[in-house]
Amino acid sequence: MKFKLNGKSALAAVFALFLFLTVFLHWAAGTFVSECGRYGDEGMHYVTSLFLKDFLLSGTWSKPMAFAQDYYLHFPKVGLGNWPPFFPMVNAAWMLVMGDSRIGLMTLSAIWTAIMAFLAWRDVRDEGIVALVACAALIASPTSQYLTSMVMAEILLTILTWLAFRCLLWYLDSGRPLMAVAFGIFAMLAIMTKGNAWVLALAAPLTILLTGNWRRLLDKWLWLGIGIIAVVCVPYTLWSMKMVVHGWDSTSAPGAERLLLSAKLHLQYMVWIIGWPLFLIVLAGIREKVFRPLFAGRKPESFWTGMLVLGITVMGFHIAIPTSIEPRKIYQITPVLGVFLAAGLGFLARRLASVIPGWPAPALSVATLGALVFLGTTFGIQESWRPGFGPAIEKILSLGDTERAAVLVSSNPFMLDQEAGIIASWAEVDRAKGNYLVRASKQLLGVRVDVPRFELPARFHTADEIQSALLAVPVSYAIVHHTPSQRDYLYVKLLDDMLAAHPESWRPFYSSTRQIEGKPHELRVFRSVAPWQGKPVKINIDLTQRIGEKLATPGGETK
Repeated sequence: MKFKLNGKSALAAVFALFLFLTVFLHWAAGTFVSECGRYGDEGMHYVTSLFLKDFLLSGTWSKPMAFAQDYYLHFPKVGLGNWPPFFPMVNAAWMLVMGDSRIGLMTLSAIWTAIMAFLAWRDVRDEGIVALVACAALIASPTSQYLTSMVMAEILLTILTWLAFRCLLWYLDSGRPLMAVAFGIFAMLAIMTKGNAWVLALAAPLTILLTGNWRRLLDKWLWLGIGIIAVVCVPYTLWSMKMVVHGWDSTSAPGAERLLLSAKLHLQYMVWIIGWPLFLIVLAGIREKVFRPLFAGRKPESFWTGMLVLGITVMGFHIAIPTSIEPRKIYQITPVLGVFLAAGLGFLARRLASVIPGWPAPALSVATLGALVFLGTTFGIQESWRPGFGPAIEKILSLGDTERAAVLVSSNPFMLDQEAGIIASWAEVDRAKGNYLVRASKQLLGVRVDVPRFELPARFHTADEIQSALLAVPVSYAIVHHTPSQRDYLYVKLLDDMLAAHPESWRPFYSSTRQIEGKPHELRVFRSVAPWQGKPVKINIDLTQRIGEKLATPGGETK
């Protein structure tokens, strides 16, 4: 039985199926009622998107820098420069229509995931039902679930990288000028979503050479596409490089030991996307589509050669870059795994039909077995992320004395803190009262341009010094988050000691403890006894390592 889906109605039906699967999976996981903070960058992406949306509605378009600096003083997690602007621009446009809530962006995230799976399926749909199962596995992948449940750029990055590369392959096969220009546009948008898309600068020339299309390098239309990338992305990358490398583990070339560790971990993360059993079928797909033709003296189809090149360059690029080693970094390889998985399952179905003639529905049998193996070995619904930031913030706002007040936000895990999640949760609920969210990691740690951010010194050494610093702002509320960690910020114990030692100044106002993924998340809120309402807030934020200057409220400038 040959199972094919063609035509616009069939394509729409498959996309609707993938979107339903994604939404249902994340409804079951509680994604649509979860909070910001599962990963530290999520809060910054959300606040940056809100910033762009609020700027568009502000009417102060002639003074973007002044607006940005004031916004950062209130919500110090605006991340323009840390990441390129296209992802928050898309989010801001979505919020202009669908509203500010995180639920709206979670819906958009589900749409991105469905699109990613659909694009991979569209290229292998002739494999029939096994292609549907393979690409549905991409949606249900633990890594996909993780990224879909947050406001993160990786899925949009993967879509744009895929579209750019597919346009390149279409151009190489057809010579159509439009495809060369489309390659440049999609590659530019991918790079302006996240710098990981520079992997295309490796994948594109290798694919041109390995497919024997080197004469295309003389085509003006290809160079027009490359020009689009160069004109937009090169100046931005050079301008933002200082901010980007500030977040890397190292600014020097990685040594052999680090490269070996990176290769080992990235290979593990690649396999985790779909699990070991299905990854072995991916290898069978690579053998069938690339190496079997080569061994037979035939040239593989350019699509499959390109897919293998894209997968290898994504891995090599991320192994070599000296930034953090995380599963999300190689998510761009996900649709590549999907198409080779479909090819491998299709190969097994054909072998089954040849080995057991007359076997009814071999493709359906293989698809069913593949789905059961995936469900039994890899799939699992992740837990909802609800540490309780929202209820705590709503409790504070219910008192009505937060107008332009300073609120300290502290979270203990070093470099894995939840400051961004708390700030994003506050920004989602209220931005009209003019509150100043004060990051403990900015106010209570020292800043030195000659010291990496991972080794920042303590600014204060006693609990009383912390108390004096908070009174000088003055801070009206302190939100303190604790969860088990391997390393805490240097000021965390001093802050806890100060709050315990000065009950005459700080009264416990709210507390909660929730278990998430086996770890307790304790949240405590303290209210200053002093009547600070109406008092000017004095904050100085040192951003010299990022933008070369300091930000301060009126009266908060250092003398």
